[in-house]
Amino acid sequence: MKYDEKGNAVFFAVPFIMIMVAFTCTKDEGPDCHKRITVKNASEIPLYVVNELIYNWTSVPTYPDRYVLLDISDTVTRKQYLVPPLTIDSDVVSEPVEGVCYEQRIRESPGGACLKIYFIDARMVDSLNTLDKLIEHNKEICLGTRTFRTMDEMREANFTVTYQ
Repeated sequence: MKYDEKGNAVFFAVPFIMIMVAFTCTKDEGPDCHKRITVKNASEIPLYVVNELIYNWTSVPTYPDRYVLLDISDTVTRKQYLVPPLTIDSDVVSEPVEGVCYEQRIRESPGGACLKIYFIDARMVDSLNTLDKLIEHNKEICLGTRTFRTMDEMREANFTVTYQ
């Protein structure tokens, strides 16, 4: 059998192009498709706003757990969650994995899913500064939460959550 360089190039190029097209062709954001969460911080304190999709829930946690606090325990990654005080313009807080709409991820979850958003006191996080201390004080650092269990709740909020 003769080695065919052109045939091999086509063999590898076609699947690569198909994969690229599959990852770039996603539904546009709109009333039934939210890919970002924005927050307006009307308070006078800086906040870290972290969200979590909770799958197969029987009960939804009230306070952030280890996995939610992991990113904000790192001084570099926590900056992406910061919403400064008295922010007038909405800031993008999060974007779901692979650009899939939050509504689609909740709808397609076999055991049910909900979206939980935590409002965390940035000053306390910065002073505690380690994951172990954040876990120990998770009730004190969490100033409030917002839970979306259905797409109707998400539509009503239009994914703009204001903290006051």
